[in-house]
Amino acid sequence: MMKLTSTRVNQSNLQLFIDIIMSTELGRTYYPSDAFLKKEIEKASDDDEMLLLTDGDSKELVGGLWINRRGAFHSFPFLHVIAIKENCQGQGYGRTAMDLFEDICLSSTDGNRLLATKAFLLVNSNNNIAIKMYEKCGYVCVGEVPGLFRKRVNEKIMMKNVRRGTA
Repeated sequence: MMKLTSTRVNQSNLQLFIDIIMSTELGRTYYPSDAFLKKEIEKASDDDEMLLLTDGDSKELVGGLWINRRGAFHSFPFLHVIAIKENCQGQGYGRTAMDLFEDICLSSTDGNRLLATKAFLLVNSNNNIAIKMYEKCGYVCVGEVPGLFRKRVNEKIMMKNVRRGTA
């Protein structure tokens, strides 16, 4: 099984995080510039966690996660961004990053482990590859929002009941 290590984003590695996001289709679709993304990151709440993801064997930087622990309805974990470098896509990093996200969902900020929670994410309704990966991970579409962030780009709302032992 593939292993990812995660490093919290801080001032010294923030540009790496921005570069990873902006190098992906997601970054090019939703963030018009590095400066815009940096401002969004600066506005992030204290509940947000940003992580750089590194392949546990090769030590190659492969992606990043941006998670808000209470971003869905002020109660449930929300995956704000999953960005896997384009040359690393299709190799299982996305699936492994989702496992990491779900493990984080089940850990509380005080160090306790939750038995279960619901996890949410949004995905561009035209991103069939990501939708299939999320479905394989157990996420189901619970709604669709037309033009949420960009005109003519619909977002699917996906949810999973995450339980200990399945993340």
